[in-house]
Amino acid sequence: MPLDFTKLTQISYLTEQPPASVAYFWPIVIILAAALAVSLICWRLARRQPSKDVPQYYILINLTRWLSIPSLLGLILLFFRNQGIVYLSWRLWFVMLALVWLGAMVWLAGYAIFKYPKEIRTHNLRELKNKYIPQPKKSGG
Repeated sequence: MPLDFTKLTQISYLTEQPPASVAYFWPIVIILAAALAVSLICWRLARRQPSKDVPQYYILINLTRWLSIPSLLGLILLFFRNQGIVYLSWRLWFVMLALVWLGAMVWLAGYAIFKYPKEIRTHNLRELKNKYIPQPKKSGG
């Protein structure tokens, strides 16, 4: 059965009761579970950062946020669809979730390309300046 993307513009198609079986159920579950696992790994890495001022911390936290929430929602919606729950298994929710996820990935890519290098330069300059500021002498007590 070929995919017909023109149906995505029809409200009746997006809100009709889906069939009992979901095509490609297990591959979708595996992809969403892998995204959830990657978000947990990113969260653990962010917690290990020595300082919250480090730009890598913000990248990891944002990546965690934008991977965990949509993947968890996707797993929940997939469960609803598999169980045949009437209003919660509409295709409309999957389309909206895909658009949110796509927007998040575009935002993350824009952040990584434009804003992140500037934050790295600022952080490195701050570290360099702090290196030459005289530190208070420790008392030999």
